[in-house]
Amino acid sequence: MKKIGIITLYGNQNYGNRLQNLAVQEILEERGFRAESIVFINRRFKWRRRTFALRKFFQGIILGDIQASRIYHFLAFDRKYIKTKYLLKTDEQIPVNILSAYDYFVTGSDQVWNVCMRSVAKNSTFYFLRFAEDAKKVCISPSISVDVIPEEYSEQMRQWLSGFRYLSCREKQGAQEISRITGRDCEWLIDPTLYISSERWKKIFSWKASEQAPYVFLAFLDGISEDLIKHIEEYAAAGEYMIIDPFDPRSSFYGIDPAKFVELLSNAHIVFTDSFHVTAFSINFHVPFYVFDRNTVQVISSRIETICEAFCLKERYIRQQKPFEIQESCSFDAADRQLIIERRKFSDYLDKCFRK
Repeated sequence: MKKIGIITLYGNQNYGNRLQNLAVQEILEERGFRAESIVFINRRFKWRRRTFALRKFFQGIILGDIQASRIYHFLAFDRKYIKTKYLLKTDEQIPVNILSAYDYFVTGSDQVWNVCMRSVAKNSTFYFLRFAEDAKKVCISPSISVDVIPEEYSEQMRQWLSGFRYLSCREKQGAQEISRITGRDCEWLIDPTLYISSERWKKIFSWKASEQAPYVFLAFLDGISEDLIKHIEEYAAAGEYMIIDPFDPRSSFYGIDPAKFVELLSNAHIVFTDSFHVTAFSINFHVPFYVFDRNTVQVISSRIETICEAFCLKERYIRQQKPFEIQESCSFDAADRQLIIERRKFSDYLDKCFRK
């Protein structure tokens, strides 16, 4: 069985990050590969790693520290679902014996090519797979996250991307930018979480039927305006819906693991969010939603716009966080038809990448 090392952002308590990591792993394993995520740790953490989760369990579950509880739930999710290879940090990045152990290295998805992120710029060798032979390099829906690649990074990125036989990107604007600086074709691909069907997600997480009362699901990574939250609260009160907000430290749902997060999202009456991945899962599970621009960060608007336009749901994208007329009905017929096309395109792209 051929072996693949997945290179992605890792170690933060971010729902989209963990779910896309799992999606890539599932997609590769479906193709018959043995896939695992490669994560660098320092020598000190190597010995603390086994006791870290236990300490967070005690602090979070026993003592009620909500932040520790959140960390513990994410650690437990990774331990259950994400196959991981831990490597000690060295000047060589990846030891020679490790390089030879893998048939391919996959970078993606998430913001692994967002050079405006300090962690990506600092570890460009890692996220652009510069340590690997060209024949082993594969990129799956990486995100640059910005509309325009800064000129100071253009030449560097052109060099960093030169070793990939095929190029792809999660945003249409990002794919155009990569084509502009490389002079090569770059395919726009859907996020890996959308490639996996809703029924398959249910099987992965082994969900049981939910009989929870109807509720509104909130997921704002960058905060929600006072006007908008008041408007949503009035809407929820009129419909006698409870509000579930996993990002509110006051909520009993704060810090739930990614599997429970998707389960709650999938059973919601309606979703309000500023998150790309929450939007993707809403489309996948046919949950009526509205997605908004971030309160303070506007650079992610291109990926939100891309996903809404691509799946014929532009009316669900509201740029300003202000009160508006909420329409509960939302047709996903056109989205489903387009999703069939995009999944086929995604599969064809992988066929090319893994064809010797």
